[in-house]
Amino acid sequence: MNKKPGSFPTIHFANIFFEEELKSPQKSLKELLYSHPIYLQLQYLPSLYKKKEDFFLASSPFFGSLPLFSDKPLKGKLESWAPSLALKEYASKKGLSYEIPPWDLVKKVHRKDFRYDYLFEKEFGELFWDFDKLLHWVKKSPFPKVLKKTLSKAGRGHLVLLSLPKKLEEKLKVFCQNDFPILAEPWFKRVLDFSSQWEISPKGEIQLLGTTLLKNNQQGVYLSSQVGEEKKLFGSFLPFVKKHLLFVENVCKDLRKKGFFGNLGIDAFVYEKENQFFLHPLVEINARKTMGYVALQFQQHSFPGKTLRLSYLPSRQKITSKNLLPEKIETTTFPRALHYQIH
Repeated sequence: MNKKPGSFPTIHFANIFFEEELKSPQKSLKELLYSHPIYLQLQYLPSLYKKKEDFFLASSPFFGSLPLFSDKPLKGKLESWAPSLALKEYASKKGLSYEIPPWDLVKKVHRKDFRYDYLFEKEFGELFWDFDKLLHWVKKSPFPKVLKKTLSKAGRGHLVLLSLPKKLEEKLKVFCQNDFPILAEPWFKRVLDFSSQWEISPKGEIQLLGTTLLKNNQQGVYLSSQVGEEKKLFGSFLPFVKKHLLFVENVCKDLRKKGFFGNLGIDAFVYEKENQFFLHPLVEINARKTMGYVALQFQQHSFPGKTLRLSYLPSRQKITSKNLLPEKIETTTFPRALHYQIH
């Protein structure tokens, strides 16, 4: 590693297994990384968002990465995708500086039900701790609707109910598995999904990094992020985005007061109801970097001033641009690929 004399580099690692570690904090770094193929592939995301003078760690040598599991000590500051107990232990053994907020606070902020510290309108959904009350709500309220587990991610851990299903009680029990609380929401007619990316420094400085236009499939699974000039991205919906930013700035101030620091990705959307548009200002808080963050940094480093779309799609789809991530590591072939388009 070459760096100016007297200075230490920033070394990145994308611990995409963050949600897995929240559920199983006793697992080792290697156990977490190898617990799902997507974690192995997306560990190379720092190659897109790091600064030129920075380095990043990975389990296999692609894109100039440093070896994650080498016995050699390292010097510098470790920057992760999300807070991690496993990385805290790793950094201590390697001689890297690494600071995270209190783990219990990280878990609290990232849960989907935490948003109810700031959202009070029942039209945005309700939280249920009791199966019978949830069952009653599902039967009573109008369809369609969606149920969400509090530690689900990227549209997974969701149950979409378009109409009253047969064997409703049995279906709900299979979904819930006593994993309460369950978030129950009406199904909104969404017309614009977007996010804002923030960073709270350990000293408490709050920085808005940018906004991104989101594209999800019908189940809410992430497909792409688009970044660029806000007027072009959001058009007539830009006032809703500005309103969201004011709302979230106050959320960030409260999180700072609670002792949280690090990256935040805040999702929101505009929806249509009775021929009018309304803002859902806080769909969820991601207490980590997101693909929107990657898109913003990649665009700023490589295509400043351009409109860029970053898409994470099944490999079988024909895309003109090359895959930005490895297609195979060791014996694992990945089913998805990361592509970009410039507009």
